[in-house]
Amino acid sequence: MQKISLVAPVKGTQIALEKVPDPVFSERMMGDGVAFDPEEDTLFAPISGTVTAIFPTQHAFQLKSSGGLEALVHIGIDTVDLNGKGFALTLSEGQTVTAGEVIGRVDFAYVRSQGLLPITMVVFPDAGELSIIIE
Repeated sequence: MQKISLVAPVKGTQIALEKVPDPVFSERMMGDGVAFDPEEDTLFAPISGTVTAIFPTQHAFQLKSSGGLEALVHIGIDTVDLNGKGFALTLSEGQTVTAGEVIGRVDFAYVRSQGLLPITMVVFPDAGELSIIIE
């Protein structure tokens, strides 16, 4: 089992991935990881690395550490349907970020007002079973 240390991408309550009400995440189809129910709108880089992808709707992005570990951050459930409204990431592809660095904001009150869950997941698609330590 691989050990991974990460910074929570949002301040809030940690949730076991299997408790996320979306089978893509709860059944680990996208990889092992952790989830958080946000209490504040600020987003943080969960690991240090390079931004390798940002979805046009800003509801998800991917980072790759210098050691090759890939992390997918998915903000909310079904938030792709918001078409970017309420999301303000300050990232660009190819940018290097440091774990804990502020990387944007999400209007989670707006997400909730649209009947969507703001649960934010960090998953590691190619890492296998993990032991995750939140710093």
